[in-house]
Amino acid sequence: SEWWLNRKNLYTENQSLRAEIIKLTLTEAQLKLVEAENEHLRQELNFLKKQRQFVMAEVVGKNSDDLVDALIIDRGTRDGLAPGDPVIVDEGVLIGKIFKVTESTSLVRLLTDNQSRVAATVLSKDKTLGVVSGRHGTNLLLEMIPQNETVTGGEIVITSGLDNRMPRGLLIGKVDLVTKDPYEPFQRAYLVPLVRPDKINVVAVILPN
Repeated sequence: SEWWLNRKNLYTENQSLRAEIIKLTLTEAQLKLVEAENEHLRQELNFLKKQRQFVMAEVVGKNSDDLVDALIIDRGTRDGLAPGDPVIVDEGVLIGKIFKVTESTSLVRLLTDNQSRVAATVLSKDKTLGVVSGRHGTNLLLEMIPQNETVTGGEIVITSGLDNRMPRGLLIGKVDLVTKDPYEPFQRAYLVPLVRPDKINVVAVILPN
């Protein structure tokens, strides 16, 4: 009958509206989550405004031997620099640490050097901790990731602040590929650095507070 058809159509419309409301609610929840993550990211990376002291320096050369992947900068002990000081570019991208110092120059060991080690954390729900090491090339490796934690491509890796003289929140890179062997106690994640060392002309060295 017409009454039954009208009732059936009304029921179908209500079901569609309910599904649309659920979809909109999920979208709103996802947007709020993204906003919360962005705010958290801003707080994590807002380190330069935390009254930190830093010294600007120019890159005057690259280490000429194959033993250390490093840059030479025109600041040294007379400017307050010391081994272990973090070296950054832009507004917080870590490129390495001071390795050797003279009165007027310093050697910056790059993150890509195979002797480089930096305590790091992934900006994810698990807040995974690990150690970033260099591979004497263009890639970085995040090691010591517990097997029960999830790390996915595109996630941002920052310094954890667990290293001596290294503040938390310096950008290291983005996760590119994760390798997980069930017979190994830890996972590994290959990272893409955010800057190319051969494009760096000016750096900032962060001094201890």
